[in-house]
Amino acid sequence: MTTFQNISMNELRGKRIFVLIDPDIERGVPTIRALLDKPVRLILGTHLGSAAGNLVETRRLNEFATELSHIIGRPVRKLDEAIGPEVTRAVMEMKEGDIVVLENLNFYPGELRNDADFARQLASFCDVYIDDAFEVAHRALASNVGITRWVPISAAGLFLSRQLEELHDFCARPAPPFAAVIGGGRLQEKLPILRRLLPKLDRLFIGGRLAPSFLKSMGVETGKAPIEPGFSRLIDDFLQDAKRQTDVRLPEDFMIRDGETVRCALDTQIRPSDEPVDIGVHSLAQIKHVLDGAHTILWIDGLGLDDTRPFNTSDYEVAQCMKGQIAPRWQRVLLAGDSLLASLSYSGVVKEFENVAMFGDAASHVIAGWALPAVEALRGKTAASNNSQPKRVLLPVDGSEPLLSVARHLAEDLGRENAEISLLYVHSSEGSLGRDVWRDPSEVERVHAEAQMAAQPIFTAVDCELARHGLTSHHHVVREGDPAEQILKYADEIQADLIAMGMHGRTGVLRFMLGSVSQKVLDNAKCPILIARITDRQLEEAGMLTA
Repeated sequence: MTTFQNISMNELRGKRIFVLIDPDIERGVPTIRALLDKPVRLILGTHLGSAAGNLVETRRLNEFATELSHIIGRPVRKLDEAIGPEVTRAVMEMKEGDIVVLENLNFYPGELRNDADFARQLASFCDVYIDDAFEVAHRALASNVGITRWVPISAAGLFLSRQLEELHDFCARPAPPFAAVIGGGRLQEKLPILRRLLPKLDRLFIGGRLAPSFLKSMGVETGKAPIEPGFSRLIDDFLQDAKRQTDVRLPEDFMIRDGETVRCALDTQIRPSDEPVDIGVHSLAQIKHVLDGAHTILWIDGLGLDDTRPFNTSDYEVAQCMKGQIAPRWQRVLLAGDSLLASLSYSGVVKEFENVAMFGDAASHVIAGWALPAVEALRGKTAASNNSQPKRVLLPVDGSEPLLSVARHLAEDLGRENAEISLLYVHSSEGSLGRDVWRDPSEVERVHAEAQMAAQPIFTAVDCELARHGLTSHHHVVREGDPAEQILKYADEIQADLIAMGMHGRTGVLRFMLGSVSQKVLDNAKCPILIARITDRQLEEAGMLTA
């Protein structure tokens, strides 16, 4: 990944440079100051709040621009739009040393769906693109993925580079004892994190909306607490592996909603009608035990169970405990997750963690071992597409290494800049019966949950390969059944204009089961098929063909 410091002065001199930064201005200041030392013109963009593609007056960036001007000691011009003729005129009139701030990118639906036209308009403002926004690096947006297709030079800023280095170093070398507190929800995302941490983890507390699913799998009554169905076997397998080396703790009590108040109840006292909203005092004592004497501490997401509340008492109490225990000279502490940081910020305690590394949701992807689309886009090619006709493209995925060659071929050679790409993962349950045979609903949920878990890293890998070319997928779909039948069925449902698959040049078709699936799709598809040739070497490296 190239950083802007590796770009020569001749490539920067007099150029218009678009810098994407996080809404926390201080994070982007080092990159901005470093660029202002050169004869350049700066265009800045950021994402404030969660406007979800709608204009929200209170989220405009007027105060942002004023604060930035005060910090860097230079005039900053705030524009009322992010794209359009007025923006183009303002950018073209800029002189060396000028700084303009585009309107909040979250106001634009095209930004959020990585729309090619929106990305191309942003790219038209600049000669060089610098991504310094870590908070949105896990999302494929027009301003961090799509734009790289049309800008000749793309690079990472100082803050983005340093965040990645710190996270990778934290995960690679945690000093023991290593303690983790993992909250929030979405087992599909958290189980890979837990699995990756396990070999180096000494103590673990699992709270938040994850805890009820763990307790339920152990036969504990959890009342009306949110349960993610189908993960019981995966949870049992994790706990079985963890007990060999890690001290794993789960909540012993909960705060139960009781009208307008709450009461504390042990896990053995919870009734089916009870609604837990937070962990209780005994659970907080467990967390203090987990953290006591730890040299490395990782805390991901909030510990409460009610995601409608702006903050959780448990988050505040644990933060106060950590503040009293942390010794910066020999302890390393990292907090991650948008919900956790929002909870601590609301309670005012976040200001007291000056020496603690704090990250948003993007950090969880790095900790899980997943690549970030925005970072992969900086590593990819930036050649623009030569075909602007919108297309609905179906890319079946199965996790094999040659699959990435198909994605690469699709991105490089197809060149559908407005393509709506759908990824389809098809799984077959063991001993699959006919569709009319009754199946235990809990078994169906388990199979689906395990398939979702298997599909997630595959989707991420393919998205990152697409991101290297400024593209992203728009739909992730998991289906059960015969792969060829499901591919054909889903292609009909979305009215696909194209199905992208792989072919082995020597023996014919190779996809999924080395021939049968691809051949059936080729014979029966109602739309064109893009065939990407997969070489013998790729198959050998993937272990799918013997030399």
